[in-house]
Amino acid sequence: MRQETVLYIGGGPRAREHNYVRQLLGMVAAGELALVPGQVTHVDVYHDHDCPALSGGVCDCEPDVRLRGDPRCN
Repeated sequence: MRQETVLYIGGGPRAREHNYVRQLLGMVAAGELALVPGQVTHVDVYHDHDCPALSGGVCDCEPDVRLRGDPRCN
């Protein structure tokens, strides 16, 4: 039986256009964000104050993306 890994990233039909999605995928590729099959990983995305994503647009800023539970998020 073949086993697949699925990475779900919210953001609607235009998710791939958001800078934060590209950043998340880059973090996964670089090993900075470890994903464990069968588990949910939460991240916090801190957008710039003028990012269009905060008003329903597409993220075009360079947000801080942190793994939930990271001490820097407290």
